[in-house]
Amino acid sequence: MLKLQEFIDTDIERLASTMLDNLAANEVRVFLWHHKLSRPDIQKYADICVSAEEKGGLSNICDKRFVEKVSVRVILYKLLGKDVRICYNENGAPYLSNKQYYISISHTDGHFALSFSHRKHGIDIERWNSTAKRVSKMFATEQEVAALVDTRTITDEDEKAFCTIWSAKESIYKSHDLEELSFRDGILLKKDAFSNLIAKVSYKEATFHDTIGYRLLPDCVLTICLPASV
Repeated sequence: MLKLQEFIDTDIERLASTMLDNLAANEVRVFLWHHKLSRPDIQKYADICVSAEEKGGLSNICDKRFVEKVSVRVILYKLLGKDVRICYNENGAPYLSNKQYYISISHTDGHFALSFSHRKHGIDIERWNSTAKRVSKMFATEQEVAALVDTRTITDEDEKAFCTIWSAKESIYKSHDLEELSFRDGILLKKDAFSNLIAKVSYKEATFHDTIGYRLLPDCVLTICLPASV
């Protein structure tokens, strides 16, 4: 069973290394920081929390990307200190320089999330929007829509359902780190008797069965995939 702990706090100063103590083998801890700081505002955090090695890669990126990257690194600094860096593998998946934990990263419109586990996993956060519904044929099958969305009406709740499907598939994709995994044909979502999201992931000759944890927040959805086996 997936165990999830969330730390959602606008006061970043309350984060501490003790928040990663006693992390269970089947647990994912997600730290979500919500703010509307601009690049000049968050620069003070970058000066303290970002290593000299990483600062060079931040100097020439746009303001939006700068805020995203620094925000995640501030969370990391508060939990593990300045000596631990975020690196990326050949597929662009993040990992810690000391490989103490598996991590996953996501951000959307002022929400910045960093998760930790002793197992490979993926998280995604998406702001509620109508885009997912408009392009749903690109990532969801008719079978999934029939099972997960009430198509008899057009409501905000329907839009949230499509956002949740998209976010769940993003977290699944991150957790498996498989190149060219098809969102529409390679990942099939359904709900079990307890309304948990269950995924069947098909990639080449392999098949995986995952449970997706999710939290519906006031302005966004957070999804977490901790694969049963990878």
